[in-house]
Amino acid sequence: IAAFQIVRGAMLISRIVKIDLPHQAWRPGPLYSFLCSHMRHNYNPRFVLELSEEDFAAKLKAVLSYQSQFVTGRPAGWAEDHVTVRAKYFGSLARFRYGEAIMTDEIIGLRNITDIVGMGAPNIVKDIK
Repeated sequence: IAAFQIVRGAMLISRIVKIDLPHQAWRPGPLYSFLCSHMRHNYNPRFVLELSEEDFAAKLKAVLSYQSQFVTGRPAGWAEDHVTVRAKYFGSLARFRYGEAIMTDEIIGLRNITDIVGMGAPNIVKDIK
């Protein structure tokens, strides 16, 4: 959370144009973040990234390798269940088996309705035509 806030602050400062800098002001694109599996907040993601079986297995293995953060002091199987339920929940929102919730403070703009195909929603465009 702290790293995200530092980066977001740096991005805001980089946009300042009425300041004497040795370079041009720079406007970076959106800053994306994902949900940490231990956070207890409820978020409404901007989009859900599909996780394949292999990607989900790798994520679960990585989380479980941090025993002191996710396993120690918790009931047996808690960490695995917690990560799996979240991935299935967010995946279900986008009709995937597993999904990773992606957040951003900014609205994601599309120049054309067909651009949404690349964002994981191919049925929308097919149904519109």
